[in-house]
Amino acid sequence: CAFQNNADTVGGGGGAVICGVSSHPIFVNCLFANNASAFSGGAVLVEGGDTRLINCTIVNNFASVQGGGLYSYAPTIEVENSIIWDNADQNPYPGATGPQITLFTGSVLNMTNSCLQGYAGTGLGNIGYDPLFAGPASGNFQLTANSPALDAGNSALIAGYATDLNRNPRVNSLAVDMGAY
Repeated sequence: CAFQNNADTVGGGGGAVICGVSSHPIFVNCLFANNASAFSGGAVLVEGGDTRLINCTIVNNFASVQGGGLYSYAPTIEVENSIIWDNADQNPYPGATGPQITLFTGSVLNMTNSCLQGYAGTGLGNIGYDPLFAGPASGNFQLTANSPALDAGNSALIAGYATDLNRNPRVNSLAVDMGAY
């Protein structure tokens, strides 16, 4: 699925998607690109139920307040084999990953085998390196041959999902790639 060029212009949040209080969505192989919110959550605003993102790419989104990529009030956000990169917001007090993900008090981020801009930690297979998209200026968020996100995912997390967003085989070499492609 691709959520591109959407906008929340009334300030409700979630430029592409609002995950309601009683929802428990699972997004797989999804691209969230070039969305904007007049409030928080340029791509995704999670208001309640636990949310899971598997092999998603969240890129080039904007929030007028905070959480350019993702903003969460939810108890738990699972981000697996995903890329969250080059999102922006206008938070005057951002953390290291603030323009990418903002968690409201009490929210928990469980992130594994993912690429997060501003991430400086080690462990769980997460990286903070430029994913080296093929042509981000033209909307091509596939990975180049030198991308650190190639073969860097956890293949066990995609059981039952044989293809990527372009309907190509999900695993091409040693392991699944991070992101939607």
